[in-house]
Amino acid sequence: MQESLQGFGKQLRLLKAAEFDRVFKTGQRIQGDCFSAIVASNGLRHARIGFAIGKKHAPLAVTRNRLRRHFREHFRCMQPALDGVDIVLSLRRAPPDDARNLLHRFCQTLAQRCARC
Repeated sequence: MQESLQGFGKQLRLLKAAEFDRVFKTGQRIQGDCFSAIVASNGLRHARIGFAIGKKHAPLAVTRNRLRRHFREHFRCMQPALDGVDIVLSLRRAPPDDARNLLHRFCQTLAQRCARC
C-alpha cells in the first residue's frame, strides 16, 4: 500500500460523481487569486484530489492538463499535511501564462487551512 501512495494511483483521486457531489455539498471553499478549492473530510488516512477545470477559463486542453500536472506535483509534496481530506480544485478566472507561482502560493494557503481542519 505504501508504494502505491508514492505515485498518483486511483486511491488518491476522486473518481465517481457521487464523491464529487459529496465534496461540493459538504466542503469548505478556499479561494485564491485565480484558483478555488473545496475541501471536505473523507474519513480516510490519506487525502484524495479531483479537478473541475472547465473550458470557460482554460479553453485549451494543453492548459487544463498543465494545471492538473502542476497541482498533482504540489499535492504529492503536501500529502503529509492533508490527511483525511478530499479536495476539488477549480478555476475562478483564466490563469496567467506563468500560473505556476500563483499555484504554489495557493497550495501553501491550502495546506495551512487544511491543517486547521
